[in-house]
Amino acid sequence: MSPKKKKKPEQPQKLRTKVSRSPDELTVVYSSRSFSVGMFLLFFLCFWTLGCVLLIYKVLENPELMRILFGSVFWVSWIFVFVLMIASIFGCDFVRVDKDSLTYINRVIFVMSRRQIPLSELRRISVEYRKQNSDDSPTIPLIVIETLGSPITLCSGVPIDELEWLVSELIEATGLGDRIEVPDEPVHLQGKSFESTLSIVEKPSECTWQMRQDFDGLVFFQRGTFSFLGLLVILFIVIFWNGIVSVFLLNLFGFDGKPPRGLEWIWQALFLIPFILIGLLFVFLLLLAILEPLRVTSWTFTSNSIDCAWRWLGIGPRWHYDVDRLHGITIEKSKRRNPKENEESDDGPLRYCIIFHADESAEICKFDSLTEGEARWIAENARRVLPIS
Repeated sequence: MSPKKKKKPEQPQKLRTKVSRSPDELTVVYSSRSFSVGMFLLFFLCFWTLGCVLLIYKVLENPELMRILFGSVFWVSWIFVFVLMIASIFGCDFVRVDKDSLTYINRVIFVMSRRQIPLSELRRISVEYRKQNSDDSPTIPLIVIETLGSPITLCSGVPIDELEWLVSELIEATGLGDRIEVPDEPVHLQGKSFESTLSIVEKPSECTWQMRQDFDGLVFFQRGTFSFLGLLVILFIVIFWNGIVSVFLLNLFGFDGKPPRGLEWIWQALFLIPFILIGLLFVFLLLLAILEPLRVTSWTFTSNSIDCAWRWLGIGPRWHYDVDRLHGITIEKSKRRNPKENEESDDGPLRYCIIFHADESAEICKFDSLTEGEARWIAENARRVLPIS
């Protein structure tokens, strides 16, 4: 007896999304705009702008170091709030499904990100509940499109009945309903057999790794990419945090008047040490973000060894692993843990890892921070040159 087919959800009378469908195409447009939040930020920004202009006038009148550092905190905060306001008013998600691919576009005035995914690389489409900000915040429903690359999330906060209907429409348009669902169990590679229900061994459409044939093996390498948005975020944190800490440091050494003395000076200095160390950490992260385009990470697989190297202009650490005891290769999900409760968490981007092991308990090395498509492609090609017993 065949299992009973699940009834397709009905279309709600009132939609927050714009959906259009033709025989060969489905289009979903979701405006993530929140005019109430945007207008509140605009109102707040009007008064904040007056304060920032006043600080600029004071600095131009008397450009002391203390005033510049104090003003920098307010100026970078103004930029941060302005970006939030623009995103709140003009944010928009666009999904189009045709007979060959799924296209996703995120737009805030101009296109922020764009992805085109072949339908063969889609895994599943479902409704999930995720926490919006912190562990104490309530969960909100959204659509998650799982692929062999990074997942796509959209329609956050849309009513659940509309989300379920949209998921059914997307599943029907992509043909996922006609496929056999692939289990999430680990994939084991031993010898020349590829034990997998999904034999994806071609390079996925979303892949940050390149492969080249060496004289004695294969080399997979990844070049760092410049992220303008990431650089702006870490730059904001550096200026905001270190600007505040610098004001207290200048006060400690008497740049704005008489400094504290005796035990009071010692107590304030000890109090500032952890904040200074955190500020130096942020500066180090900023330096890494600036040097990221110069980074080259490589994994070399030969019949004798596995080598991993991180290089900036040819300088960096390297790790060497002998593979004479290599017994198998396993592809599995990387464990994501909740740092507060020390337990596995479903939030955050899903990543995969390749584990090279001598037996079921002895791990030789681990190749992590991969998408599922990258992990399957790299592991299958590495298996061809490694001496798996």
